[in-house]
Amino acid sequence: MITSATPKEWRNSIKGVALNHLPGVKTCAEIDARIVVYLDDELSMAERICFKVHLGICRECREFLRAYWNSLLLARLVLETSAEPVGRDGAEAVIAAIIKERSRQDPAGW
Repeated sequence: MITSATPKEWRNSIKGVALNHLPGVKTCAEIDARIVVYLDDELSMAERICFKVHLGICRECREFLRAYWNSLLLARLVLETSAEPVGRDGAEAVIAAIIKERSRQDPAGW
């Protein structure tokens, strides 16, 4: 049967099948919860592969990862160019502010 699905509907359908049926592939919520561990290179090889498979399938998570990474780079730049040393507490405050802003913009988490 031929349907008149849009490209976005096809992509979401394929994404749903892949995320629900491939063994070990993480959900978007699992990706969100483990992003720091991924960036710190603390995942096992199997977890890293599953993480990357999800990123290969899910454009939204790729975009979130890119935005998260860019926010870390911005925070680092601010800390490096600050007139006074900010220290760990200052870095954590910047990250907390980013997380707060993200949740304010999209309370559903995506």
